[in-house]
Amino acid sequence: MRKIVALGMVLVLVCLLCACMPQKAILGTWKHTTTVLGVESLTVYKFNEDGTGSKTNVLTADFVYEFEDDKLHITTKVLGVESTETYTYEFKGDAVYLTNDKETLRLEKVK
Repeated sequence: MRKIVALGMVLVLVCLLCACMPQKAILGTWKHTTTVLGVESLTVYKFNEDGTGSKTNVLTADFVYEFEDDKLHITTKVLGVESTETYTYEFKGDAVYLTNDKETLRLEKVK
């Protein structure tokens, strides 16, 4: 019984650490699928430890990202024009939900 309680406590601690350290939880490759007029489109996001990343669908766009309080800022630069999207985020299992005033993206962790 003590082992089960200890294991439960460890799992809770790990979940809390992930929630407190989104910089670590976001690392890796994530995919987002959308369907428009019956056509499915896949976008792959890659978040690196150094605060850089990339977003790939038809083309690849590099970005930098940073966490500030409960927000995630993703800044891309295309043809010399810089654009920053700011999202709130919520980790749920193998997914992260990024929400701003225009949309909610559900990114699934690629294993």
